[in-house]
Amino acid sequence: MLLVIGFSLLHSPARPPLGAASGLPARLAQPRWRFAGTLVGVALLLRGALLPLPPPPVPDIPNEFSLRLQAQTFLSGRLANPVHTLGDFFEALYVNQAPAYAAVYFPGNSLPLLLGIAITGHPRAGVWLSMLLLGVATG
Repeated sequence: MLLVIGFSLLHSPARPPLGAASGLPARLAQPRWRFAGTLVGVALLLRGALLPLPPPPVPDIPNEFSLRLQAQTFLSGRLANPVHTLGDFFEALYVNQAPAYAAVYFPGNSLPLLLGIAITGHPRAGVWLSMLLLGVATG
């Protein structure tokens, strides 16, 4: 792509060196939504191609556990879980044990994870969807 952009900048107007391909960057960038869609689509395709290589990520930061708990709680149709009988012995940061077993974050933080779990069964799809919307919004 960068080669095409470089050649399109250096060619003479009388005879473009790449023919129809020399106007490709200008055509892609003309409507902003097309450029944003192309950029986000290429990024998602590249990440999707690399998906089988590393193992699925495991939550290892305390707030990741909290957000996933909140998404699974909402998916089950509750706003909070009942207090566990052995809740005093759980050492989970960012999770309230009393008066209810729930995450400490606002509900909007876990909505992308909730959508991912509801649509595909894995929260990673919700993160992809939120990054897709972020890319389109900023493009």
